[in-house]
Amino acid sequence: MLSGRLFQLNIRFIIPFLLLLSSFATAGDKPFTTIRIALHGGENTNRELLHRYFKPSSAFGGSVSTPFYLGRVGLGATRLGFTGEDETLPDFDMTLLFIRWNLNQPMGPLMLTLESQLGNTLMKFEENLVYRGLGEVAESELHMGYGFRAALRVYKQVSLSASWRQITIFTRQRINLDFITVGVAVDFKTPDWLIDILK
Repeated sequence: MLSGRLFQLNIRFIIPFLLLLSSFATAGDKPFTTIRIALHGGENTNRELLHRYFKPSSAFGGSVSTPFYLGRVGLGATRLGFTGEDETLPDFDMTLLFIRWNLNQPMGPLMLTLESQLGNTLMKFEENLVYRGLGEVAESELHMGYGFRAALRVYKQVSLSASWRQITIFTRQRINLDFITVGVAVDFKTPDWLIDILK
């Protein structure tokens, strides 16, 4: 049951949230004053039971975030595909939809970020020779994760980043996915009318 899974959360998810809570008083930008649009791409780097039967593709996605009263908050998505190792296994696409909380710490020219995220995992399985006639089969599961990112501002409001992230999907047999990604982000000043709406 979902409630049972929630009570079994690994401590590795709790530590980042505690660090975020302890840092809220040092948050920098005022809430909602900027909007950051980011794109990322990368690879699933770990190998476990899932990877014995399915080969992952490259991952790509994007996010939108803003300073918040408590750290930085954003919404985003990451998508990748898995190909069955033989014709009896259906290929499937995985989409991670998430809300993310960030803690930023400047260090020289770099901005170091601790990330925690919570979201929904959508998996859509395709028909194949074995599962013919079933149509597209979909599954939805809770996921949680954390990660670390280093970003470097390269031009005005443009920055490049590299990150490591671990995601745990709470299927009956838990799925752990590690990602190494690179990305680009652009910051924009939030229009006054949008600030009023968000507040």
